[in-house]
Amino acid sequence: MLDFVFIFFNIAFNSIHAWDSAMYMAFQTQWNSAWADFIFPILRNKLTWIPLYIGVVIYTYQKHKAHFLYLVIISIGLIILSDNTCARLLKPIFERIRPCAATELSPYFRGLIHCSNGFSMPSCHAMNHAALACFWSLTILKKFRWFLVLWA
Repeated sequence: MLDFVFIFFNIAFNSIHAWDSAMYMAFQTQWNSAWADFIFPILRNKLTWIPLYIGVVIYTYQKHKAHFLYLVIISIGLIILSDNTCARLLKPIFERIRPCAATELSPYFRGLIHCSNGFSMPSCHAMNHAALACFWSLTILKKFRWFLVLWA
C-alpha cells in the first residue's frame, strides 16, 4: 500500500512540476505585457501594503478600542507563526527550487524581480497574507471579506 501511495504522489508531483515549468516559461516568454511587467512587481513588494496595514490598525483602534491590543498582538503572532511554519517546516519538506534559479528554467528569467536563494514552495509572503486575511475577515473586517480573500 505504501508503494502505491509513493508512486501516486511521485506521479502527481512530476505532473505538477511539468505544468508549473510550462506555465513559468509561458509567462516569461509569451504571456507578458508592459502593464503586467509594471504593476505586478509593485503589488509583490511588501512596502506597497504598508498603507493597508496602517489603515487596518487605525480602523481596528476606532471600532474595537476595548480589544485593540489583543487584536494587534494576535495579528503579529499569526505572522510569526505562519512565517515560521512556512520557512522552517514546509519549505524544507517540499524543497522546491525557485524557477528563476532552476538550471533548466533560469535562461528564461527576465529579471523583473530579484531571484532570491532558497526554496519557493510555499510562499511565506502568501501564507502570511492568508493568515491575516482569515483572522481579520472573521474578527475585525467582516464587511471586507471578499477584498481580503482577493488580497491574500
